[in-house]
Amino acid sequence: MIASPTIRNLSFCLVGFFLFFGLGFGQTTEDTTNTEVPQPCLAEPNIENLSLAFDAEIANFVSVEQEAYADVYANLSYDYLPLLSIEGTTGLVEASYIGSVTDLATGEAISANGTIHASFNWQDCAWLLLDYSF
Repeated sequence: MIASPTIRNLSFCLVGFFLFFGLGFGQTTEDTTNTEVPQPCLAEPNIENLSLAFDAEIANFVSVEQEAYADVYANLSYDYLPLLSIEGTTGLVEASYIGSVTDLATGEAISANGTIHASFNWQDCAWLLLDYSF
Protein backbone atom coordinates (compact mmCIF):
# COMPACT_ATOMS: atom_id res chain seq x y z
CA MET A 1 0.00 0.00 0.00
CA ILE A 2 1.34 3.42 -0.90
CA ALA A 3 1.22 5.85 2.01
CA SER A 4 1.96 9.08 0.17
CA PRO A 5 -0.35 11.99 1.10
CA THR A 6 -0.24 13.01 -2.57
CA ILE A 7 -2.25 9.93 -3.43
CA ARG A 8 -5.34 11.34 -1.74
CA ASN A 9 -5.42 14.12 -4.32
CA LEU A 10 -5.68 11.60 -7.14
CA SER A 11 -9.16 10.30 -6.52
CA PHE A 12 -9.85 10.44 -10.24
CA CYS A 13 -7.48 7.62 -11.04
CA LEU A 14 -6.06 6.10 -7.92
CA VAL A 15 -8.81 5.81 -5.38
CA GLY A 16 -11.78 5.17 -7.54
CA PHE A 17 -11.53 5.64 -11.27
CA PHE A 18 -15.11 5.62 -10.52
CA LEU A 19 -18.65 5.77 -10.79
CA PHE A 20 -20.69 8.84 -10.10
CA PHE A 21 -23.06 8.51 -13.04
CA GLY A 22 -25.78 5.90 -13.50
CA LEU A 23 -25.77 4.44 -16.98
CA GLY A 24 -28.54 2.58 -18.72
CA PHE A 25 -28.97 0.78 -21.97
CA GLY A 26 -32.77 1.09 -22.16
CA GLN A 27 -34.40 2.40 -25.32
CA THR A 28 -37.52 4.35 -26.16
CA THR A 29 -39.01 5.34 -29.50
CA GLU A 30 -41.32 8.13 -30.56
CA ASP A 31 -44.53 7.58 -32.47
CA THR A 32 -46.04 10.07 -34.91
CA THR A 33 -47.69 12.04 -32.06
CA ASN A 34 -44.29 12.59 -30.42
CA THR A 35 -45.28 10.48 -27.39
CA GLU A 36 -42.62 8.21 -25.96
CA VAL A 37 -43.49 4.53 -26.26
CA PRO A 38 -41.26 2.16 -24.32
CA GLN A 39 -39.77 -0.68 -26.32
CA PRO A 40 -40.03 -4.12 -24.80
CA CYS A 41 -36.83 -5.14 -23.11
CA LEU A 42 -35.03 -7.48 -25.46
CA ALA A 43 -32.00 -7.86 -23.22
CA GLU A 44 -31.58 -9.98 -20.16
CA PRO A 45 -29.12 -9.14 -17.39
CA ASN A 46 -25.87 -10.88 -18.30
CA ILE A 47 -22.14 -10.62 -17.73
CA GLU A 48 -21.54 -8.92 -21.08
CA ASN A 49 -23.90 -6.01 -20.51
CA LEU A 50 -22.79 -5.71 -16.86
CA SER A 51 -19.20 -5.44 -18.09
CA LEU A 52 -20.24 -2.75 -20.60
CA ALA A 53 -22.01 -0.78 -17.87
CA PHE A 54 -18.98 -0.97 -15.57
CA ASP A 55 -16.59 0.04 -18.37
CA ALA A 56 -18.82 2.98 -19.30
CA GLU A 57 -18.97 4.19 -15.70
CA ILE A 58 -15.20 4.19 -15.47
CA ALA A 59 -14.69 5.84 -18.87
CA ASN A 60 -17.16 8.59 -18.04
CA PHE A 61 -15.67 9.32 -14.63
CA VAL A 62 -12.09 9.30 -15.90
CA SER A 63 -13.01 11.67 -18.73
CA VAL A 64 -14.61 14.18 -16.36
CA GLU A 65 -11.79 14.00 -13.83
CA GLN A 66 -9.03 14.22 -16.45
CA GLU A 67 -10.54 17.47 -17.63
CA ALA A 68 -10.81 18.78 -14.07
CA TYR A 69 -7.16 17.93 -13.24
CA ALA A 70 -5.59 18.62 -16.64
CA ASP A 71 -3.47 21.46 -15.27
CA VAL A 72 -2.18 19.37 -12.33
CA TYR A 73 -1.54 15.86 -13.70
CA ALA A 74 -0.64 14.36 -17.07
CA ASN A 75 0.12 10.98 -18.61
CA LEU A 76 -2.74 9.15 -16.97
CA SER A 77 -2.32 5.44 -17.38
CA TYR A 78 -4.60 2.90 -15.77
CA ASP A 79 -5.82 -0.62 -16.11
CA TYR A 80 -8.31 -2.76 -14.26
CA LEU A 81 -9.34 -6.37 -14.17
CA PRO A 82 -12.98 -6.86 -13.19
CA LEU A 83 -14.52 -10.03 -11.79
CA LEU A 84 -18.25 -9.95 -12.45
CA SER A 85 -21.17 -11.92 -11.08
CA ILE A 86 -24.93 -11.72 -11.25
CA GLU A 87 -27.39 -12.77 -8.56
CA GLY A 88 -30.94 -12.28 -9.84
CA THR A 89 -31.20 -8.61 -10.77
CA THR A 90 -28.07 -7.58 -8.86
CA GLY A 91 -24.73 -7.31 -10.63
CA LEU A 92 -21.57 -7.40 -8.54
CA VAL A 93 -18.15 -6.22 -9.67
CA GLU A 94 -14.83 -6.58 -7.90
CA ALA A 95 -12.04 -4.95 -9.87
CA SER A 96 -8.33 -4.77 -9.16
CA TYR A 97 -6.87 -1.55 -10.54
CA ILE A 98 -3.50 0.06 -11.08
CA GLY A 99 -2.91 3.62 -12.18
CA SER A 100 -0.32 6.31 -12.54
CA VAL A 101 0.01 9.97 -13.41
CA THR A 102 2.78 12.53 -13.67
CA ASP A 103 2.62 15.53 -11.34
CA LEU A 104 3.15 18.50 -13.67
CA ALA A 105 4.62 20.70 -10.92
CA THR A 106 7.33 18.25 -9.86
CA GLY A 107 7.59 15.80 -12.75
CA GLU A 108 7.14 13.02 -10.20
CA ALA A 109 5.41 9.82 -11.32
CA ILE A 110 2.70 8.84 -8.85
CA SER A 111 1.12 5.41 -8.85
CA ALA A 112 -1.23 3.30 -6.79
CA ASN A 113 -3.34 0.17 -6.95
CA GLY A 114 -6.26 -1.33 -5.12
CA THR A 115 -9.64 -2.97 -5.35
CA ILE A 116 -13.04 -1.52 -6.19
CA HIS A 117 -16.34 -3.16 -5.27
CA ALA A 118 -19.47 -2.04 -7.12
CA SER A 119 -23.05 -3.19 -7.18
CA PHE A 120 -25.56 -2.61 -9.94
CA ASN A 121 -29.28 -3.29 -10.23
CA TRP A 122 -31.02 -4.36 -13.45
CA GLN A 123 -33.98 -2.01 -13.98
CA ASP A 124 -35.92 -1.39 -17.19
CA CYS A 125 -33.30 -3.00 -19.46
CA ALA A 126 -30.42 -1.20 -17.79
CA TRP A 127 -27.72 -1.79 -15.21
CA LEU A 128 -27.92 1.11 -12.75
CA LEU A 129 -25.13 1.74 -10.27
CA LEU A 130 -26.29 1.23 -6.69
CA ASP A 131 -23.12 1.56 -4.65
CA TYR A 132 -19.35 1.29 -4.71
CA SER A 133 -16.45 1.15 -2.29
CA PHE A 134 -12.69 0.90 -2.48
